[in-house]
Amino acid sequence: MNKKYRVAVIGVSLEGIGNRHIASVIANRDTEAAMICEINEEWAKNRSAHYGVPYCTDYHALLDRDDIDMAIVCVPDHLHAEVVCDFLAAGKHVLCEKPLALSKEDCQRMLDAEKKSSAKLMVGQICRKTPAFVKAKQIVDEGVIGEISYIESEYAHNYSVMPIHWRNSYEVPRHPFTGGACHSVDLLRWFCGNPTEVVAYGNHKLLGPEYGPCDDTMCALMRFPNDVVGRVFVSIGCMSPGTGIRTLIYGTKGTIVMANNDTHITLYLGELGFEKSDKILGGGQLYKNGIRIPVALGSHNTAAELADFIDILKNGKAVDITAREGADTVAVCVAAIESSQTGKAVQIEYCK
Repeated sequence: MNKKYRVAVIGVSLEGIGNRHIASVIANRDTEAAMICEINEEWAKNRSAHYGVPYCTDYHALLDRDDIDMAIVCVPDHLHAEVVCDFLAAGKHVLCEKPLALSKEDCQRMLDAEKKSSAKLMVGQICRKTPAFVKAKQIVDEGVIGEISYIESEYAHNYSVMPIHWRNSYEVPRHPFTGGACHSVDLLRWFCGNPTEVVAYGNHKLLGPEYGPCDDTMCALMRFPNDVVGRVFVSIGCMSPGTGIRTLIYGTKGTIVMANNDTHITLYLGELGFEKSDKILGGGQLYKNGIRIPVALGSHNTAAELADFIDILKNGKAVDITAREGADTVAVCVAAIESSQTGKAVQIEYCK
C-alpha cells in the first residue's frame, strides 16, 4: 500500500495562498491533510470547517508529532526562517512559499538548517510549474530560438484592491521587489543563470502611505552569464487585471512572448516563412503574427508543485527548486533594492 504523507499547512488565512495548498493536499492521492495551523483562531476555525481538517494555532505543537511528515509554510515572508528551521530540526520535510525570506541572513539560516537535517526543503517558486513557462523552458533548452540575447519579465499587480495587512507593515517592510518580483527574478535565473550585476530605479507614486513605506514601482537591469541582458519590472499599484507575469525571451533565432495568465505562448522564428507555420502546428492553421502554441492555465499551480515534491520524497530524487535556488533569487532581489536606494550598480553577492 502506498504511503500517504501527512501534511500540515502552516498559515491559512481566509483568502491567502494557504487555501490553494490545503486544497492541493486534499486532492493528491499520496497526501493526507493532517492539520491546519493558523495563529488567528477565528480564521483557523473557519478554514477547518470549510475543509474538514483539524486545526491548531501554534505550530510548535506539531514539531514532535509522529503523525506529521511534512509542513507547507505559508506564514508571512519575514517569519519563514523561524518556522522552516524548526520543522527541519524536527526532521519534517518542508515546502516553503516564495520568497524563501526577505534577507540573505535568513536564507543562510535555512541553508544551514537543511544541511543539519535529515529532511528535504523545497521552495515554492511557482512560476517554474506554470505551463506557459515550462513549455518555454523546453523550447529554449532544445535550442529552437538559439542563444538568448535579452530577457525580460514583469510582476504587475494592484495592491489597492487588497486588504491592508502584513505586506504593508512599517515595522517589517516587505519590498515588492522581493515579495512579488521574486517570481520574475527567479524566471530569469531559471533561463539564464545567476546575474552578476544589477542597476535599478524605483519610485512611489501609485499607492498611499497606508500601503507601506517601500517603492511601489521599480525596474532593474541585470547582467547575466554569456553576455545576456535581462530586465525585471514590478508595480504593485498599477491598473492590472490581476497578477500578470508577462515574460519575453529574445534569441538569435527567434522570440517567445508569454504570460502566466494566457492560454497561449507565441513563438516567432526568423528562419520560418509564414507558409511553414501550419506544418509545425498541424491542422492547417496559419499565423502571420507568430506561431501560437496552446498551454494550460496554471498561474498558481500548487497541485503540480506538491505532486513533484511528493515524487521526490517517495523516490529519493534530488529536490529541483532547492533552498539554494530560493536563496539565490533573494540575493538578486536584495542587490536590486540596494541599487535603487543608492543609485549605483551593485555586484550581487550570493549566500555561501
